[in-house]
Amino acid sequence: MIRKLAIGGSLTVFVFLLGSLLMKNDMIANASPVIASVDWVLEQLAPFSDRISDLEEEIKELEEEVEQLKAR
Repeated sequence: MIRKLAIGGSLTVFVFLLGSLLMKNDMIANASPVIASVDWVLEQLAPFSDRISDLEEEIKELEEEVEQLKAR
C-alpha cells in the first residue's frame, strides 16, 4: 500500500514538473506584466516606507524626551 502511494506520488510530481517545463516559454512571456505590476506596487509603497521610518525616529526622540522629563 505504501509502495503504491509512493509510486503514485512520484508520478504526480514527475507529470507536474514535465508540464512546468513544457509551459516554461509561455510563462516567461506572460511574466512581464506581472513583474511590471510588482514594480508599480513597490514604487507606491516606497513613500509609505520612508514615512514609517521617519515616524519611528520621531517616536524614539519623543520617548527619550519623556525619559528626560521623568528623570527631573
